Amino acid sequence: MFSLISKGLSEQRDFYKFLLIKGSFYNTIRILTALNQATLIYIELYYYFLINKHLTKIFYANHGEIAGDTMLEIRWHGRGGQGVWSGTAVLALAAIKAGKFAQSFPEFGPERRGAPVNGYNRIDDKPIKIHCGIYEPDAIIVIDPTLLKYREMILSGLKRGGKIVINSEKKPEKLREELKVGKDVEIWVADATSIALEEVKRPSTNTATLGVLLRAIPVVPMDKLAEAIMSRWPGDIGEKNVKAIKRAYEEAMSG
Repeated sequence: MFSLISKGLSEQRDFYKFLLIKGSFYNTIRILTALNQATLIYIELYYYFLINKHLTKIFYANHGEIAGDTMLEIRWHGRGGQGVWSGTAVLALAAIKAGKFAQSFPEFGPERRGAPVNGYNRIDDKPIKIHCGIYEPDAIIVIDPTLLKYREMILSGLKRGGKIVINSEKKPEKLREELKVGKDVEIWVADATSIALEEVKRPSTNTATLGVLLRAIPVVPMDKLAEAIMSRWPGDIGEKNVKAIKRAYEEAMSG
């Protein structure tokens, strides 16, 4: 990191010389001020997130009782425009309707359609007292199978005995081989894309994949999830999504 910063500062000095030769003194001062502020902000943000990540891990290690033995933490992987955030929001609403406590929040990079995005859920029987990123999820949901090639990103931090829910037409055994995960991790699969296209008439894989999740982990009752769907999308579109969820639940396979 420090070598990269040194290299960057060296390149900046060359740029400063160019400005002094080619530009006016006043404009040079304005540009240098903006560049220095941007550099400092970048360095501060980098270390803020780095330190926050490590402090969170220390917090989990020393305050497991605050996180709660019954807490379920889920990380979603998808792409912009596929409804990752909507999926987390619907699941959280279903948990609340079932009398649980829940969190739903997204994590975006550049906000553009098709860019990889993450979403997160925490669900517990007790009030949730932590508000930070999820680095060691109990379960992972992948609604876009093209992201499976980023194996390290997908599997990062997954707890021993965790579960992976995948939208794919492939068999669980084949996906286990491709992801190189042991038998201690459960893999649950359904072709959520085909189910959504047939039932909803659009590739809304976020909701269909929730049916696979419920088959893998009975985190909320099906009727409460259906209520949450109808609350968010009333009418015909909600009913179609509920049908897709129930079908995905029935067609889910593990291996």
